[in-house]
Amino acid sequence: MFNIDGMPDRFALAAEINKARKEQGLTKSDIAKHIGISAGHIGDVLNGKRPGSYDLLNKSVVFLGFENITDFIKKSERSKLIKEYCALVEKMNDRELNKVMKSIDKLLPGVNEKWDGVTERRKKDRRVISLDDYKSTK
Repeated sequence: MFNIDGMPDRFALAAEINKARKEQGLTKSDIAKHIGISAGHIGDVLNGKRPGSYDLLNKSVVFLGFENITDFIKKSERSKLIKEYCALVEKMNDRELNKVMKSIDKLLPGVNEKWDGVTERRKKDRRVISLDDYKSTK
């Protein structure tokens, strides 16, 4: 999401803002009204037809509930990593999942106590062991 000089790429940033806007159920007009520009202008920026100023992009992310562009980027990157991690975990069988949980427990003692399963679907599929069962395998 960064360009060669280390600044956030305005087109990539606008695309991420557009995704976040949709996830929150907001319209481009909502953002436009809040920051005082036309819906067409913000539409062009969020659709990658023209670059938005960092000020405009910052006002947009603040409207979406973030502190600033830096906060938005950090949380967006973290969210992507979490989604990728969850997708990988979903594909694991019990044995692989247990190995991962044991490794995490060695690296970060106590973290698994807060994690009672991967997802409800996996629990329903009975592919996730209970935390008590996991602890008994240590």
